Amino acid sequence: MAMLKIMSFNKYGRTFHLMMNKADDLEHALKLDEAHWVATGAPIESLNCDLDFLKYVDTDHNNRIMCFELKDAISWLLKNVKDRAGITEGSTALALESINIDTEEGARIRQSVEKILIKLDQAGTPEITLEQARRIKAEEEQKPVSEAGVVLPEAAEKPEVKQFIEDIIATVGGAEHPSGKRGVSQAELDEFIAACNDYLAWHDKGTLPKKKKTSDVLPFGKGTADAYQSMTAIRDKF
Repeated sequence: MAMLKIMSFNKYGRTFHLMMNKADDLEHALKLDEAHWVATGAPIESLNCDLDFLKYVDTDHNNRIMCFELKDAISWLLKNVKDRAGITEGSTALALESINIDTEEGARIRQSVEKILIKLDQAGTPEITLEQARRIKAEEEQKPVSEAGVVLPEAAEKPEVKQFIEDIIATVGGAEHPSGKRGVSQAELDEFIAACNDYLAWHDKGTLPKKKKTSDVLPFGKGTADAYQSMTAIRDKF
């Protein structure tokens, strides 16, 4: 029979506060009704915490940490870390064996950590530190082409290629580059080309066939556009 995990509260001033002394206690925050939270949101600048960390928690990017974002972050952490001793200790090192590779994200994290250690010539090291991860992140942010294949406009040597990349980003949104800028990956390139082909096919329908004065799309031939403008000018009267 599983042991019942009991919430522990201490009274500070006029209110009772949920006590969290170890990583497992974080599960209680997921079950505690928001009516019992001291606050359901707080501006980032008022929090005494690492700013880079808070930006990851702030998923809607409104510079406030809301209770639902904190719950999401706790759920993500507990799902992808199976050995929680490092959380309780407040360690800045992550042991590879503590990563839960049974989840899709956990498996990706493990692969990413191993790649970072290889870059640092420390393949086989049992853990990675926050400083090591940030060092590699800073290096990746300086590259116009990321390891994941996201290309920034400034990576282009020719102005027409740069403009092409910028047009793709403006049309389909682009992909996130480690620098925080928007770039283009294979997926965005494919989407853009498909959209261009669709546009060209649509445009061809508005072209008169050879030796034809009208078509289904151009019932008045070359004067169809002028006729349409005349019609829209008096549409309200009709």
